[in-house]
Amino acid sequence: MLLHRREDFLSDSWPPEMKAEARRLGRQVETAIETIARRLFGNARQSSKETAAFAVLDVPFAAVHRHVSRGEPAPSNVDQLIVTAVDAVLTSADARTK
Repeated sequence: MLLHRREDFLSDSWPPEMKAEARRLGRQVETAIETIARRLFGNARQSSKETAAFAVLDVPFAAVHRHVSRGEPAPSNVDQLIVTAVDAVLTSADARTK
């Protein structure tokens, strides 16, 4: 997931069962993001889902992608950096919804 795009798994060169599994997993992620948005913001509006996805997918992904792509371990403080960034995103988003 860290080194490939979603489209890489849905190309015509992949077997149909793998493409079906990629679609199933995509739907599972979408459902989880909607659940998280409802839990955090009390709704599943597009903006809430985008904020939830940014917090739980994009921030952690960005924090480790550079290191994974180089084949090196992430820094020891990466977990705390992720927590701090996610907290800032969610605090800001929560303030906008009130």
